[in-house]
Amino acid sequence: MATARRLPVPAVVGVVLVAVGIFLRDGKALACAVPLLLYGAAWLIGEATVVRRPLRVVRTPSALRIEEGREVSVSLVVSPSGGGRRRILLGCREGLPRSAGEVDGRVAALGLVRAGDALEVTYRLTLERGEHVFPGVSILRVGLIPTFCETVDVAHETRLLVVPRPQPIASLEIRPRRTRVYSGIVKARVGGPGLEFFGCRGYEAGDDVRRINWRAYAKGGELVVNEFEQERIADVNVILDARDAAYGAGAAVPLFESSVRGAATMAGHFLDRGNNVGLLVYGDVLDWTYPGFGRAQKQRVLNALARAEPRDKPAFADLRDIPARLFPSRSQLVFVSPLAGTDDVRILGRLRARGYHVIVLSPSALNVEVAQCAARVRRSEALELGKRLLALRRRLLLRTLAGLGVVVIDWDVSRPVGEAVFPVAMLLRGGRSP
Repeated sequence: MATARRLPVPAVVGVVLVAVGIFLRDGKALACAVPLLLYGAAWLIGEATVVRRPLRVVRTPSALRIEEGREVSVSLVVSPSGGGRRRILLGCREGLPRSAGEVDGRVAALGLVRAGDALEVTYRLTLERGEHVFPGVSILRVGLIPTFCETVDVAHETRLLVVPRPQPIASLEIRPRRTRVYSGIVKARVGGPGLEFFGCRGYEAGDDVRRINWRAYAKGGELVVNEFEQERIADVNVILDARDAAYGAGAAVPLFESSVRGAATMAGHFLDRGNNVGLLVYGDVLDWTYPGFGRAQKQRVLNALARAEPRDKPAFADLRDIPARLFPSRSQLVFVSPLAGTDDVRILGRLRARGYHVIVLSPSALNVEVAQCAARVRRSEALELGKRLLALRRRLLLRTLAGLGVVVIDWDVSRPVGEAVFPVAMLLRGGRSP
């Protein structure tokens, strides 16, 4: 510690005064040297009694990966190593992440310990979505004279990932033109083994006689067999809009958090139903999570969403640079964005025209935009007019998308996403366009 390096200076000054007093035979100089020498002697005793044994630091969180909203318990143990049975006065203070929320418990401790003993700190805290780093631990060593101590920062980094929590939603019926050969729950528009009636075709040798339509045979005199619509798995790619332009240039962080939860919900929903799901975070970079199946893929997707942040880069200022070649042709796309303007609508319409089936989950930024207007407009009449214009603009964007064949889910983020998805899911289940 810097203070400890300055402590020998009084002792040196005292020695100089003694030398000057003896040389000049001046008793005042000798008298002035006495307190300085005593101070230096006390420092020497304090420094000599600070025990600098190697320290062992162990931090143990209850989990290294948790869902947002849940508490994490952390145990920090500091113990001296080496020989000797002498007790030393030791203190420690935990280094918390910058974004740490409310902490329940103590993050510092002071006590007498010896080799084999330990100083333990236990606490609980909540963290926001993202990757958090516990930087290190501050260790305090105290000598025989408590005034003289030494502080050491021990680098002991621990990383903890907080992933978004998917929410339950109603089952969304998707019917992309392209499906995979594996059986699933997505209707494939192809006749074969299945549950729902698809059509009839002429009888061929080897067909199951139980599928013969005897009523059609009685009317036409020809053997025909019933076909049912095959159910397979589909390719689904979730695109999270992480451009600042879509969120008011960083002024709507809570809205982006809602978009992340919406993307996690949609990805988790389609993965739980056995589909092949990938994720693209479109912001300052293209963060691509390769498509996959099952629980491991769900963890990969949530990990990518945990690290997502709203940023901007001129190269990706609009959606025209979405790498559509990453997505299989005629597959299902799920776009999560509050929509930045008419250019977004135009590009999503082009994707639909190229054969992709597109679902847009749009968290409403209306409240944020009204708050921004309220900061600039003082008259209530003008503010009310601005609110109506913004609501009309958003309604026009969503209706234009729906007219292009895009399934639109308008989500008021003050309510659970399941409430926004439910009416759309019921319309799709009935075979109608929302």
